[in-house]
Amino acid sequence: MSNRAQLLQALCTAINAVKRTALSADTIDLQHYLGGDLGIDSIEMLEIWFRVEKILAVQIPDDDKRDIYTVEEVVEVLRRHAPAAVATGVDYV
Repeated sequence: MSNRAQLLQALCTAINAVKRTALSADTIDLQHYLGGDLGIDSIEMLEIWFRVEKILAVQIPDDDKRDIYTVEEVVEVLRRHAPAAVATGVDYV
């Protein structure tokens, strides 16, 4: 599994926990809008960020979490901040 796929799966795991969905890296579209396509509101997104940071054992500055609209943008922020976590393998619990 590539780094990007691992990051995407971590995001899906966090979304699934908050939204009670069954998204996976194979079923989610990178161009999906968090609000419009996935129905994620701002409070849910805070919880998703919290969970994905916990999954990847990384802390992302609040400024980097602003003005994010698509799944791809979230994955890019995660890629910039979590390369070490992904390189060592991530446990998606």
